[in-house]
Amino acid sequence: MRSVYSLSNNEFAKKLTAEERQVRLNKASKEYMRGRISRQQFHQAERDYGTDYTLVTFGLAKQRSVIPRFINKLTSIFSSK
Repeated sequence: MRSVYSLSNNEFAKKLTAEERQVRLNKASKEYMRGRISRQQFHQAERDYGTDYTLVTFGLAKQRSVIPRFINKLTSIFSSK
């Protein structure tokens, strides 16, 4: 049953969409609350499927700085023609 909630290969978890990770984490949470999995298994599922908000924030900030430069570049190309 452990393999349903936690991954031995964390690279697979990184390939899941945020929605898929959320569904799996919610399922593990419900199973833990019902006593079907141990605390250790639940914590492993949290590590596997949780979202690293530091990385998300960094990624958004990086996108925010890239997009305006891209738009400025496009406008300069079209305004010169």
